[in-house]
Amino acid sequence: KFVRCIICSYLKIVNTKCKNLFSKSDTGNILLENVIASEKFKIETDTGNVKFKDSDASDIFVKTDTGNDTGNLLTDKVIFAEFVTGNIDVPKVMADEKCEIITETGDIKITIK
Repeated sequence: KFVRCIICSYLKIVNTKCKNLFSKSDTGNILLENVIASEKFKIETDTGNVKFKDSDASDIFVKTDTGNDTGNLLTDKVIFAEFVTGNIDVPKVMADEKCEIITETGDIKITIK
């Protein structure tokens, strides 16, 4: 399965399994709840929050210009977090899978369940 959403004001995906999930938005919040991708999440938004709830993928990339990136993932990941203004709270673990989160203004808070 392939899930793609472009320019949404609010995107909520719940109880979904797919191979890849790509989302690009100018303005709007994105919520993934119980979403499992066997390969990749790629999420980009200019202004908006990204939240994960019990969701996961082997490779995760999130980029927001302004917005908070928060939530919980299901498996250990090496998390690369980059910001200009905000706070970062992510676990420090060694893993084969990765999660890269970039925001210019906003907080990054990720936990592993």
